[in-house]
Amino acid sequence: MGASSRSGQLVLSVLSAVSAWQRQAIAERTRAALRHLRDWGQVYNSEVAYGFWREGKKLVPVPAELAAVARMLALRRQGLSLRQIGEILRQEGIRTKHGRKRWTAETVRGILNREDFYTPRLENFAGGASAG
Repeated sequence: MGASSRSGQLVLSVLSAVSAWQRQAIAERTRAALRHLRDWGQVYNSEVAYGFWREGKKLVPVPAELAAVARMLALRRQGLSLRQIGEILRQEGIRTKHGRKRWTAETVRGILNREDFYTPRLENFAGGASAG
């Protein structure tokens, strides 16, 4: 049974569909596992989120950075652009995770796009309650 026969084409189609399903199932399980680690405050990749530092496999809050995240969210709710937010952070002397003075729009966007990650952590953060 070759790939050019109808039976061969059927078998290839079924194998291709099973392979696609398997790739999707692996991706879903990986996303669920990473979400679980993130939700439980565990380190799940090499880059630690702004607002935290790594202590072993645990994420530990950095109050000053979480206050900056709360400030970014509040400024965005006021309608400021990503560049305007970055400029305000620079003017206020708030540094990026890597210690840079300049905040790019992409860096601000990356943090703001993770609002679902930050919101529950800011609610539990005493300094975050006054921001906003």
